[in-house]
Order: sequence, then C-alpha cells, then structure tokens
Amino acid sequence: MHVKFSELTMSDTKFTNNSAPIAGALVVYEGSQLSIEQCEFLNNTARIVKPDDMTSYYKLGIGGAAGMYIQDASAAIVSTNIKNNRAVMD
Repeated sequence: MHVKFSELTMSDTKFTNNSAPIAGALVVYEGSQLSIEQCEFLNNTARIVKPDDMTSYYKLGIGGAAGMYIQDASAAIVSTNIKNNRAVMD
C-alpha cells in the first residue's frame, strides 16, 4: 500500500507475507499522516528487483525491517505487533 499526501488511520489490520521493492507492506511519504493501532506487520519482505523492473533507487529492497517505510511523513504507531519482516537495507 502506498500513501502520498494523505491521512491514513488503521486499526485491527494485518499485513502478512507481502513482498515489494520498498517495504513489504506499507509506504507512507510526502506530508502524509499515519495512525496505526492494534495492527500486525508479519513476515513482509522488501525484495530486490531485476534491473529492468524499476529505477535504480528501488532496486535496493529498502524498508521492510518494520514491514513499512515512512519518509517525510508523521506516524503514530500504538499497540502494534511488528515481527519477522526483512529488507536489504533500512
């Protein structure tokens, strides 16, 4: 899920076994506001893509250690289970 210039509020939501070039589950950026409560981010992976798939920035498998990637945005994360997420960096 990508969130840009928006407000997102989630509760009782699960992101499990997802894979993407950036964050396995959730990307929030550019002035967005994020509120997460009682959610789960489990076994998500930020994977490396083939050179032809995307621009070089996205080839790295960025984010994913928390199953999410947050840049230039505000986030409130409460009572959320974040476990077994993987990324090449960040």
